[in-house]
Amino acid sequence: MSRPVQSAQAKMREIQVEIDGTQATPVASGFDKLQISSVVDNGAGDYTIILKRPFNPENANKAKAFVQSLTADRVCSVSAVDYDRVTILVTDLAGAPADADLSILIKGCDAKYQF
Repeated sequence: MSRPVQSAQAKMREIQVEIDGTQATPVASGFDKLQISSVVDNGAGDYTIILKRPFNPENANKAKAFVQSLTADRVCSVSAVDYDRVTILVTDLAGAPADADLSILIKGCDAKYQF
Protein backbone atom coordinates (compact mmCIF):
# COMPACT_ATOMS: atom_id res chain seq x y z
CA MET A 1 0.00 0.00 0.00
CA SER A 2 1.36 3.44 -0.85
CA ARG A 3 0.32 6.86 0.35
CA PRO A 4 1.02 10.24 -1.22
CA VAL A 5 3.61 12.41 0.49
CA GLN A 6 2.32 15.85 1.40
CA SER A 7 4.50 18.85 2.14
CA ALA A 8 4.07 22.60 2.39
CA GLN A 9 4.50 24.57 -0.82
CA ALA A 10 7.65 26.69 -1.06
CA LYS A 11 5.67 29.69 -2.41
CA MET A 12 8.40 31.02 -4.68
CA ARG A 13 8.03 34.54 -6.05
CA GLU A 14 9.77 36.25 -8.95
CA ILE A 15 10.13 39.97 -9.65
CA GLN A 16 11.25 41.29 -13.05
CA VAL A 17 11.89 45.01 -13.44
CA GLU A 18 13.95 47.44 -15.42
CA ILE A 19 15.72 50.35 -13.74
CA ASP A 20 16.53 53.60 -15.53
CA GLY A 21 19.67 54.51 -13.62
CA THR A 22 20.73 57.30 -15.95
CA GLN A 23 18.21 59.75 -14.48
CA ALA A 24 18.87 61.89 -11.39
CA THR A 25 16.33 59.72 -9.54
CA PRO A 26 16.37 56.07 -10.73
CA VAL A 27 12.96 54.77 -11.82
CA ALA A 28 11.62 51.19 -11.90
CA SER A 29 9.47 50.14 -14.85
CA GLY A 30 7.94 46.98 -16.24
CA PHE A 31 5.19 44.60 -15.20
CA ASP A 32 6.46 44.08 -11.64
CA LYS A 33 7.29 47.73 -10.89
CA LEU A 34 4.53 47.85 -8.26
CA GLN A 35 6.50 45.30 -6.20
CA ILE A 36 9.35 47.83 -5.83
CA SER A 37 9.05 50.29 -2.96
CA SER A 38 11.94 52.47 -4.11
CA VAL A 39 15.24 52.57 -5.98
CA VAL A 40 17.98 54.32 -4.02
CA ASP A 41 20.91 55.90 -5.87
CA ASN A 42 23.85 55.40 -3.47
CA GLY A 43 26.27 57.10 -5.88
CA ALA A 44 27.50 56.53 -9.41
CA GLY A 45 26.73 52.95 -10.45
CA ASP A 46 25.50 51.91 -6.99
CA TYR A 47 21.78 51.13 -6.62
CA THR A 48 19.68 49.58 -3.87
CA ILE A 49 16.26 48.21 -4.82
CA ILE A 50 13.87 48.11 -1.85
CA LEU A 51 11.05 45.57 -2.12
CA LYS A 52 7.52 46.61 -1.20
CA ARG A 53 6.70 43.09 0.01
CA PRO A 54 9.83 41.45 1.44
CA PHE A 55 10.55 37.75 1.23
CA ASN A 56 10.51 35.61 4.39
CA PRO A 57 13.49 36.81 6.53
CA GLU A 58 14.26 33.21 7.53
CA ASN A 59 15.08 32.52 3.86
CA ALA A 60 17.19 35.64 3.25
CA ASN A 61 20.23 33.60 2.23
CA LYS A 62 18.14 31.78 -0.37
CA ALA A 63 16.96 34.90 -2.24
CA LYS A 64 18.74 35.40 -5.58
CA ALA A 65 19.08 38.29 -7.99
CA PHE A 66 20.34 38.46 -11.55
CA VAL A 67 21.17 41.69 -13.37
CA GLN A 68 21.98 42.66 -16.94
CA SER A 69 23.04 46.07 -18.21
CA LEU A 70 20.91 47.59 -20.95
CA THR A 71 23.55 50.32 -21.47
CA ALA A 72 26.46 49.51 -23.77
CA ASP A 73 29.96 49.17 -22.27
CA ARG A 74 28.76 48.56 -18.70
CA VAL A 75 29.59 45.71 -16.35
CA CYS A 76 27.13 45.05 -13.53
CA SER A 77 27.05 42.74 -10.56
CA VAL A 78 24.82 41.99 -7.62
CA SER A 79 26.77 42.97 -4.51
CA ALA A 80 24.17 42.02 -1.87
CA VAL A 81 20.79 40.28 -1.65
CA ASP A 82 18.68 40.35 1.48
CA TYR A 83 15.03 39.48 2.19
CA ASP A 84 13.92 43.08 1.56
CA ARG A 85 16.52 44.61 -0.78
CA VAL A 86 19.05 44.04 -3.56
CA THR A 87 22.20 46.13 -4.10
CA ILE A 88 23.75 46.39 -7.57
CA LEU A 89 27.09 47.84 -8.64
CA VAL A 90 27.85 49.03 -12.20
CA THR A 91 31.18 50.02 -13.74
CA ASP A 92 32.41 51.03 -17.16
CA LEU A 93 34.92 48.81 -18.98
CA ALA A 94 37.82 50.59 -17.24
CA GLY A 95 36.36 49.69 -13.82
CA ALA A 96 35.11 53.16 -12.83
CA PRO A 97 31.61 53.42 -11.30
CA ALA A 98 29.06 54.34 -13.98
CA ASP A 99 25.30 54.73 -14.22
CA ALA A 100 23.31 52.41 -16.49
CA ASP A 101 19.89 51.11 -17.41
CA LEU A 102 19.39 47.65 -15.90
CA SER A 103 17.20 44.60 -16.26
CA ILE A 104 16.81 42.76 -12.96
CA LEU A 105 15.31 39.41 -11.96
CA ILE A 106 14.81 38.73 -8.23
CA LYS A 107 13.67 35.34 -6.89
CA GLY A 108 12.81 34.43 -3.34
CA CYS A 109 10.51 32.48 -1.08
CA ASP A 110 7.56 33.82 0.90
CA ALA A 111 7.22 30.83 3.24
CA LYS A 112 9.63 29.03 5.53
CA TYR A 113 11.29 26.01 3.96
CA GLN A 114 10.05 22.85 5.66
CA PHE A 115 12.86 20.49 4.65
